[in-house]
Amino acid sequence: MAQGWIQTSFTHDPLERSESELEGQLESLKSELEEDKHRCEQQIAELTKTIEELEGRIRRLWNFFDFMPYPIVIFTRRGRVYYVNPAFTKTFGWTRKELRGGIIPWTPPNVEGLPAENLKNFFENDQPRRYETKRITKDGRMIDVIVRAVSYS
Repeated sequence: MAQGWIQTSFTHDPLERSESELEGQLESLKSELEEDKHRCEQQIAELTKTIEELEGRIRRLWNFFDFMPYPIVIFTRRGRVYYVNPAFTKTFGWTRKELRGGIIPWTPPNVEGLPAENLKNFFENDQPRRYETKRITKDGRMIDVIVRAVSYS
C-alpha cells in the first residue's frame, strides 16, 4: 500500500455490493488505520526519546563550557557572538547578554583580527589555528592573549 493513501479496489459496481462486503472492507480499512496509527505512535515515542537525549547532551556541553577556566567565545558562521562563558566575562568584561548577536569590540588598531572576524578564510580552512595577539578589554586595558580557534560544522 502506498504510504499516506488508502487504496481500495472494487471488482464490481460498489452499489451492487452487499452490506456484509462493505462491512468487511470497512473493517479491513479500520485495521490498516489502527496499524498505521500504532506505527506513528511508536515513531513519535522514539523521536521524543532521541530529542530528550540530545537536549541532555546539549545541556552537559553548555555546562562544560561554563565550567572551563579559559575564556571561550563561540561565533556564528556570520561572525556574530553566539556564546561567551563566565571565564570570558571575567577576563574581558563583556557579558553574554551584552554580546549575543553582536561583534566583540576587542581588536586594537593595527592588530590583525581573529579568524571569526575574517570568516571566508577561516571557514575554508578547517585546521585548528593558534594566534598570539593583543585584545582590548571592556574597561580599555590591552592584554596579550593566545587564541586557539577552529571551525566546527
